[in-house]
Amino acid sequence: MLTAASADVVAFLRRSVRVAPRSIAVASPSGAIDYSQLMARVDALAALLRNMLGPGGREPIAVVAEHDPAVPELYLGIMAAGHAVVPVSTRLPDEAIARIVSRSGARVGIVSPEVADRMKGIAATAHTARWIAYGNDPGRVSLPGSRMELPAGTAMVCFTSGTTGEPKGVILTHLNLVVHGMTAAIVYRNMGRNVNVNPMPLAHFAGASRVFISVVNAGAHVILPGFDPTSLCDAIAKWKGTHLVVGPTMVGDLLATELERFDLSSLEILVCGTAPLPMPHARQLVERMHCGIINGYGLTESSALATSLGPEAHVRAIAEGDEEMLGSIGQAAPGVEMCIFDENNRPLGVGEVGQIALRGLKVSQGYLNNPVETAKKFMSDGWLLTGDQGRLLADDNVVILGRLDDMIISGGLNVQPGEVEIEAVQFPGLGQCAAFGVPSERWGREVRLAVVPASGATLDAESVRQFLRTRLDPYKVPKQVHVMDQLPRTPVGKVQRFRLAEQWGKGGAKGSG
Repeated sequence: MLTAASADVVAFLRRSVRVAPRSIAVASPSGAIDYSQLMARVDALAALLRNMLGPGGREPIAVVAEHDPAVPELYLGIMAAGHAVVPVSTRLPDEAIARIVSRSGARVGIVSPEVADRMKGIAATAHTARWIAYGNDPGRVSLPGSRMELPAGTAMVCFTSGTTGEPKGVILTHLNLVVHGMTAAIVYRNMGRNVNVNPMPLAHFAGASRVFISVVNAGAHVILPGFDPTSLCDAIAKWKGTHLVVGPTMVGDLLATELERFDLSSLEILVCGTAPLPMPHARQLVERMHCGIINGYGLTESSALATSLGPEAHVRAIAEGDEEMLGSIGQAAPGVEMCIFDENNRPLGVGEVGQIALRGLKVSQGYLNNPVETAKKFMSDGWLLTGDQGRLLADDNVVILGRLDDMIISGGLNVQPGEVEIEAVQFPGLGQCAAFGVPSERWGREVRLAVVPASGATLDAESVRQFLRTRLDPYKVPKQVHVMDQLPRTPVGKVQRFRLAEQWGKGGAKGSG
């Protein structure tokens, strides 16, 4: 029986070594290693860390990496030594790295080979930790500060992406990660032979989770050095990829590629997260990639995957023109409870709008050293308040309307950005969009919409507004539409609405349409 005490990611790695020792574990453009080789590297790193840190375990160790194929052995080696990983993105400036490392309490940081040349600058700025370049053996060293003991079972401390505010360290246990791998095996259908092609950044859980999905299911993990549509298709053909994960911003570029000239016949499942797919994109993916499409929803706090809209639902929604189903985030994943709560945390019924709440073994126990924020989000009976507003459909699918923090109160009336965006994406030639609010003397806050044209298209701002007048209540129609080359996003593709508000709320309206 799997329990918090017995769950161990590395134990699943050792199982994969037993059942598939010569099967590819990690691949990249630079080559591949099998499970026996991965295990040897993991054990070597674990031994180095035990020698370096001495007896005891469960302290945080920072890893600065992004798309490096060494990441699986780094993450798993730290866990094998009894410690916990703090993933840190290479895209961050040294000062931001220093803040995360300081908040995590890490005394040791490891710089992956891809950014070894930055180690001196990182070490000078993030001076609360002792830094080593992966591949070097520093032996026993004196470490700065006092040792932090993490909660029992902690495997990772992932800092949130910061779309709405200052990042917080989410505690993820071995149980969270193992259950995530098992849930993914069911939802993503990768319990048999599976080759996971991954262009997502490994410093964020959306990408890092593929390490654990692959290990739990004895699969191959193909790590790409970033997203490039042609290289991605080449990798699927070369490695006979069965599963692909992409962010919403990648889909448009993928569809603009001449997919038909690649052998994508091995691909079984394409997973897209963080935002529902517009009908035109979903239809093209189904028709041109000939694989099942899964749209998922989750948070770092729920170990990612919490709900999913599966391949059959996508095909049915496209065939029937069911925009509401296609615009949903699907049903709760196996082992996850989902409910819509009112402002007093009482369950709501079908059709009522409230806050999405999640419960189950995938849900984190809270934020590291942050009892105030933990108390706001994590309820005593196990429910996680996601901060996302949604509406339950009759078939148990849920439509997500946006962040509660993003709610725009205009003229005393509530407008969720998602309500505007669902209609806006139907406009011909519109590729991406994001609704947001800016201060207004007349309305308190007024609704604005930023739009990005589809590849090869042009957009007229006023035409978009007139289109929305026929589909929205008058108070929800954007007062202005801003045509942009791209939307500000986090590394995993989430729109940063506060950046749009900063840009267009300070005199940026002139000449914007």
